[in-house]
Amino acid sequence: MWRSIRIIIAVLTLLETVNSDSVKHKHHVHCKNHQNQNVDWFVVYKLPKMNKIKYTDSYYVTPDGEEIAYFDSTMTQGHSPRWKQPHQSIYSQYNPVAYTLSPLFQRSKPTDIAYVIYNDQVPEGFSGTKGGHSKGILMVGKRTTVWLQHSVPRFPKRLHRRYEYPTSGRENAQLFLCITVPTENTAEVIAYHLRLQYANVYQRHRVTWMKAPRFPNFYMLLRGKYVKGKESLANDTMYSVSGKQPVQYIAKRSTWQHDIYSDFVAPYVLRDNLVVETWRNGAGGAVDRLCRKYSVLDVKQVKIVFDTQKYCKFLYTEDHSKWAVSVYKEYFCFSSLNRMKSQFNRGGEVTCLENRNLAKLFRDSIAEKYPCTGYPGKKSFSKCCYHSIPRP
Repeated sequence: MWRSIRIIIAVLTLLETVNSDSVKHKHHVHCKNHQNQNVDWFVVYKLPKMNKIKYTDSYYVTPDGEEIAYFDSTMTQGHSPRWKQPHQSIYSQYNPVAYTLSPLFQRSKPTDIAYVIYNDQVPEGFSGTKGGHSKGILMVGKRTTVWLQHSVPRFPKRLHRRYEYPTSGRENAQLFLCITVPTENTAEVIAYHLRLQYANVYQRHRVTWMKAPRFPNFYMLLRGKYVKGKESLANDTMYSVSGKQPVQYIAKRSTWQHDIYSDFVAPYVLRDNLVVETWRNGAGGAVDRLCRKYSVLDVKQVKIVFDTQKYCKFLYTEDHSKWAVSVYKEYFCFSSLNRMKSQFNRGGEVTCLENRNLAKLFRDSIAEKYPCTGYPGKKSFSKCCYHSIPRP
């Protein structure tokens, strides 16, 4: 009898622990690594699909379009940081992107997490391709918020089903940046940035605990209310949820018709030369690589080196990602904007992390870059028109 009572007590204790853990983690969202563990931030580089070539180097690998390179806030590897290659592919249910977005793939909508999904190239079955040239998911929990920015068209498609990566995203390289931030203050800053860049929201969900007076920008974003008036740029510095990682958030509205890299990020935000990798194959032509006080150069070829010493190379024409790295300072920037003239009249976002390992990793990932050529005339360089940000 006493044995039965002890078993019942043990079961009740276990159930109480599980329930208390559920309450403890309720309202929490977090960036996840390839083992489904919480991390402050991560970067995933989805490799392109490439034709096999004969290399005498046994360490060279030819990606099939589903492999990923991974790096996060916990990986400190001394003077030579290297990419990790998880066994899971981008199509797997068990990769960092899928783990992070798992609250959105439950059968029913979450009662404790609000979200907006935006993409300038929406999946089939949705309408609208105008607005900001940006792609991402913003999930807001009561205490923590996750901002997952990426470069993949038509992703994600079906929520509250299984995680799916689009087959159309296999051909080119793609990039993901996930940052976990405190909901207090930071979620509102991000929502304002999305409103300023006119992010094309195609899926949305609000929750009862989120009240409009506390989250005015998020509520206006849910309702499709974008920033009007003279404001054309936003520049805010916040911290990740750990308080250890400073993050620079930079948003551009379509009314500010300049190159975000050479006319704002390099000379006014980072005050350093930049090397930028973006898609430069579309209409309108690429931006000139002029030599300036703070020059902006374009990547020609990317080289991903793994911690196993294996590596691969691909040209910028095979890469749909958008990123930049400072030459002398310790900044890595994820971006939604290409270095093309057609992007002057599009809204978008640049998010910069001041992190020595991450900056070194991306500098080492530049196999070849184009040099700057010529100098701007007096009329070609216009000073930035930064406006202060009104807070509702």
